[in-house]
Amino acid sequence: MIIRDQDNQIELDLVEVDGPPAGDGDGHFHVKVSAHGFSGENYVWVEAFIFHTFVDELQKLANTRSGSAQLESMNPHELRLMVRVLEKTSEIAVEGELRRNVVLQSRRQRVENRLVFALTLDENGISETLRYLRQIKAQFPLP
Repeated sequence: MIIRDQDNQIELDLVEVDGPPAGDGDGHFHVKVSAHGFSGENYVWVEAFIFHTFVDELQKLANTRSGSAQLESMNPHELRLMVRVLEKTSEIAVEGELRRNVVLQSRRQRVENRLVFALTLDENGISETLRYLRQIKAQFPLP
């Protein structure tokens, strides 16, 4: 999935599904964000139920032009994505945060890389995003 607003974008690609018998059907995603000259990426796990709920809420938001939809990784400090309708303008705002902890071996120091982002989706953008998300949703049904 690519959410794009001019030169800013969010990419969310399903890498694998942790399916039965070992897993619960959760999704492993590669996330890349480029916003206002800054960029970052990470691999995050998202619970199947959370992802399904996000897609359903996003569909409702697109239909009613109200409300919000939120997606959070299993480790909530890695990915937070919020899509909401701005009341005054009816624009669709996309906001969030992507984080990744790294260890600098030479200094034995832990560093948190963090990117906070915000962009706007138009009518075509929400339709394309939903089409892609429904395809992903079909790849890992709820247990």
